[in-house]
Amino acid sequence: MKRKRRRDLVSVKKWSEALNDADLEVIHEMVSPIMEQYEIHIMKPPQRSLLMLQAKETVSGGAFYLGETEITECTVSIEDQWGFGAVMNGDGKRAYYLAIVDAAIGGAFPITFYWQPIIEKELKKVAAKHYKDYESTMKTKVSFETK
Repeated sequence: MKRKRRRDLVSVKKWSEALNDADLEVIHEMVSPIMEQYEIHIMKPPQRSLLMLQAKETVSGGAFYLGETEITECTVSIEDQWGFGAVMNGDGKRAYYLAIVDAAIGGAFPITFYWQPIIEKELKKVAAKHYKDYESTMKTKVSFETK
């Protein structure tokens, strides 16, 4: 059965940002109905690999590489819909769950209609954490200006 791709769910960048920092239990609750209802084929089990981190130079805008980082990635297939999950913390279970989420969103599975509020709540938590980190950093900022 061919499903229409979901366009109203938050962007891939946003849901992955929210779920990378979410409690594992939150993600497990999201994917549990899918795991019970559908057959999930693990195409590539969670495994560690290296990823080259790329950044932009602020003045010229040119790309340069910061170096390598270790990630854990996983690929699944649910009803011919592929999903990919990758995390930088080496958590294979989280990579697996994120691959299921990716497949469900890409395949417009009905359960994804209920995920929007969960993802938005997690995005708010991520924003609050980033702001707290920013405030902490700004407390230690040194000013080199002279008058």
